[in-house]
Amino acid sequence: MSEHPNGAGDPAAQVLGWVSRLMSVHEDLPDDAARVDLLRALEVVKGAAEGAQVMLAGDLDVSQRQAAARAGVPVERRGGEPGTAAPPRPGPRPRTRPGGRRPAGRSAGPPSCR
Repeated sequence: MSEHPNGAGDPAAQVLGWVSRLMSVHEDLPDDAARVDLLRALEVVKGAAEGAQVMLAGDLDVSQRQAAARAGVPVERRGGEPGTAAPPRPGPRPRTRPGGRRPAGRSAGPPSCR
């Protein structure tokens, strides 16, 4: 991990420092209300981390595609131009029960549930 160009230090090291502090944040909470507040705050942190991952992954993808284009890699081999959507991947196989039968739909069940 290297020094960040704006002098703020290595962002990865900073995040790892947050993680080490998070490991003990639950200690010495006075009551359940404080625990609930902390759980809510941690959900916000989790969402922010997931959002940052998405943005960072997108930035990395664009950067890698641009580097491949500068290196002369054909479009077919680099997955298209930055900002273009990749073709959809096939979804999961439909669930089946033993014997190859598909699970029953919503209308199945006791008559009182229909």
